[in-house]
Amino acid sequence: MSERKVFSTRLDEDKLKALKHIAVELDKGINDLLEEGIDYLIKKYPTFHGAKFNLLPSEKKPRKKPGGAKQE
Repeated sequence: MSERKVFSTRLDEDKLKALKHIAVELDKGINDLLEEGIDYLIKKYPTFHGAKFNLLPSEKKPRKKPGGAKQE
């Protein structure tokens, strides 16, 4: 994993309150939840960040045999 950097931002008060409640319920840190959300967005928009920023492990898709049948 690369070096960690400080990043600060302003959030809607209600969203931050909800995030804090989720963190308590899941026994996770807010930073962990924020990184989980960022990972989700990186996966959702793969073409926006390019290969240089592909920080998430790639998911292997099953190969297809000629004719459309899946290999096992």
